[in-house]
Amino acid sequence: MSIRLVPTSEADGLQERRERDYREGRAVRPPPPPVPTTAGVLRHISPAAALAAFRRDLAKPGSTLQPMAKLVGMLWNEDWPSLLARLDAPAKPSQDERTRRLLRVAVRYVLACEAGNRSPVLTVAEQLGVPATRIRDDLHRARVAGLLEPAAGRGQTGGGLTAKAREYMDQEGEP
Repeated sequence: MSIRLVPTSEADGLQERRERDYREGRAVRPPPPPVPTTAGVLRHISPAAALAAFRRDLAKPGSTLQPMAKLVGMLWNEDWPSLLARLDAPAKPSQDERTRRLLRVAVRYVLACEAGNRSPVLTVAEQLGVPATRIRDDLHRARVAGLLEPAAGRGQTGGGLTAKAREYMDQEGEP
């Protein structure tokens, strides 16, 4: 690219000629400068749109992203088609799955309380193989959802299954 110095009086005419050349196809408009990737720019990119663009480019024969996708698959010990399939899985569980999980936790909690367990939250956490904080949060959610009755007091164990929980268990079966 060469720089051409033009007197200010001729600059307007030069710009008009360039625009005419672009319109008539005698010149190719230069691409705009790349936008720097910042957090502000990334906020405007939808993850679904980015994944769709990634898939479109991967589908093209001779895509430049295929080696990168294979490398990512090697790092995660997966081939890239199964990695993409995993990305298609819903990020959040459905309402029914959530209710079943809360009910499963509530039932085990009530059974542990009835058995006289002094720390039913830890017992349920060990049974399900999840942290005790998640069980505590799920018990709170189960109470808010109306699946578990409130305990005797703040910080106290206890509370039975509600009629709503029993009805759900009758319809769906044991969680």
